[in-house]
This record gives sequence, C-alpha cells and structure tokens, in this order.
Amino acid sequence: MFCLTNPRSQDVRSIDIAHALSRIYRFGGHTSRPYSVAEHSVWVSKLVQPEHRLAALLHDAAEAYVGDMVAPLKAMLPGFSVIERRIHEAICERFGISPEIPEEVHAADRVALATEAKQLLPLGLNWDCGAKPRDISLTAMWWSEARSYWLRSMKDCMPEGADWFSEDDLKWFEQKPKRHLANAWERDGE
Repeated sequence: MFCLTNPRSQDVRSIDIAHALSRIYRFGGHTSRPYSVAEHSVWVSKLVQPEHRLAALLHDAAEAYVGDMVAPLKAMLPGFSVIERRIHEAICERFGISPEIPEEVHAADRVALATEAKQLLPLGLNWDCGAKPRDISLTAMWWSEARSYWLRSMKDCMPEGADWFSEDDLKWFEQKPKRHLANAWERDGE
C-alpha cells in the first residue's frame, strides 16, 4: 500500500520502484521499440560521477507510483507536480539522499533524452533538449531484464549496512528473464 496524498518513506520499496519503472515506457510509449524508464534511469546513472549515481538512478523514481506523464501535459497540471514532488521527497528520505537533484544529474538526463530521442523517436522529428546525443547504441531489453538491471544498479549504490532490500526482495535477483509468450509460437522460421 502506498498513499499518494501522504507518502511515507517507510512505504517505499526498491522492488516496487524497479518493477514499475521497467514497465513504464519513455515518451508515452511513442518509441520505435519499448524503452523503459528503468533503462533510462540506469543509463543516466552511468553518465554521472559515483557520488551522484544514486540520485541519478532515483531521479524518475516517483513515476513508479504516479506513472510517467509527458512533459506538455504535466505542465498543465500543477497539482500533479506537487504530488510527484512529495513522493520524490519520501523516496529520497528512504534512501538517505537530498531531494534536490544535482545539476550533473540534470545534464546527464538531457544527454540521455537527446540520445533516446535520436534513436527511438520517428525520423525527422526535430527534438532540441539542449544536449548533444551520445554516439552509442541503445540495446533492447525485456521488461524483466530492465527490472534486474535497475535492481543491480541500486544494489551497487547501497552503502554497507543499509536495509534497502528485504529477504523477499533478494529473490528477484535470482530470477531469470522469461521469453515473451508471443515468441513461444515461433517455429522453424514461421
């Protein structure tokens, strides 16, 4: 249970964030292939210095509880931003970081956005986000792979003695990604 109007840090769970972000797609799902907020968050965390990796990994974590609203719509709904901010603050309290996102994370987020837009949005779309895209290839992941990717990144950021994962949560690390049911019907090149 998670109360959107009164979020509490003790109700925030790493596995809930990882699971939801791995199933929420960037750009409102209008990409050439599924690309999750979990993948985006891990990639942003790899673009920053080690001291900002946790902040980068969690910069969109509130979306696990409220979804990813496209920026133009979010700008028209100031009440939504208030709720999202309170959830972000509860998440930051849970993991012991400042709710103020470092400028390095914002810059890395813009680089990721530029790269994602160039590779994943329809050709010819002119997207200026104030950053130059990186010349890398974004690889496709199943949602279960993205969840594991995010969880492993979170575990790498975890300080000694932190209780970010329960015993039940640790089982998620052992799960192997499953093939999608649609692929089970493919036989002999059909």
